[in-house]
Amino acid sequence: MAVGFPILPRIIFNMYQLMYSVPDICAEFNITYATTGLIAITVCIVGATLLSCINELKETPATLMRPKSPKAREKSFFRKNTFYMVKVKIQ
Repeated sequence: MAVGFPILPRIIFNMYQLMYSVPDICAEFNITYATTGLIAITVCIVGATLLSCINELKETPATLMRPKSPKAREKSFFRKNTFYMVKVKIQ
């Protein structure tokens, strides 16, 4: 993260400098943004993992080992309506 804070803004800034006239940039490492981002990422990853594990642990081992059945799908628009098809007679 200490590398990403100064390098990524400079890359983006240099691309903008090619197109526009902009003042210089001061890209510094901000510990508050870094820790807030790390905490948010950690909470999201751990939360998603816990929800996934809780849902899987509710099932019995036998049902977890069976393959998942495919979902029933509705017919698409093109299969329901065949008015657009050209009928060809083969001789």
